[in-house]
Amino acid sequence: GAQLARIYDAFHGRQRCRVFVDDVLAGIWYTPWEDRDDRVQADYFGLPASLTAGKSSIRISLDPPAGSPLWSAAWYVLDALLPRLH
Repeated sequence: GAQLARIYDAFHGRQRCRVFVDDVLAGIWYTPWEDRDDRVQADYFGLPASLTAGKSSIRISLDPPAGSPLWSAAWYVLDALLPRLH
């Protein structure tokens, strides 16, 4: 599997976005809380191993639904989750 991370502006709560891996829906990234004082926040979304296993590359698409609160991101990072080697 893998994990997406983002740094974002938490001024608006209830941010949500559909996450696709190679055009397959991986899930809904939902951040329900807001923080208008400490606005810079980090958030994480786990990608299922079934969508990443055995692939040397993947394409990730993010699609905020129309009418939902503003989806914000300063940057994204993708971390691969690898098995521990003995």
